[in-house]
Amino acid sequence: MLNKVLTTPVDTLIGELRERKIMSFKEIETKLKLPLSIIQRWVVILEEYKIVKTSYKGLEGFVEIIEKEDKNKGPEIEEIKLLFIEKCKEKGMTFDQMRSIWPSFLEEHYQAIKKEFETKASKKGFDKNKIAIAWNKFDKDLKRF
Repeated sequence: MLNKVLTTPVDTLIGELRERKIMSFKEIETKLKLPLSIIQRWVVILEEYKIVKTSYKGLEGFVEIIEKEDKNKGPEIEEIKLLFIEKCKEKGMTFDQMRSIWPSFLEEHYQAIKKEFETKASKKGFDKNKIAIAWNKFDKDLKRF
């Protein structure tokens, strides 16, 4: 199945947490159909990278996604790529097909992405020079699929 090629169980976990914001370890275990020990190891790593945080109520543990407030760089590259991948999956495309059409997708939407980036950075109070420097880095990362 195409979805299994493009996502890992960790991606599934993060996706579920983004949708639901908080889940118990039991819910995650049931959803992913994986042993609790594996899930706990993943959560420890995700906590180190400040992607999730854990809390406990009584004897039950919960995992919560950490919402990033600082989006001063504009649109997130991974969000753009994930949206692109989802649309391609809906059309039944393979990963190689997605990779081959990514450049034309970017070309078609490049100005809109750049404008959104500049608008968000400007609203955060960055001057034009800093925005231009940040755009150059963002642009390089955006072109990699």
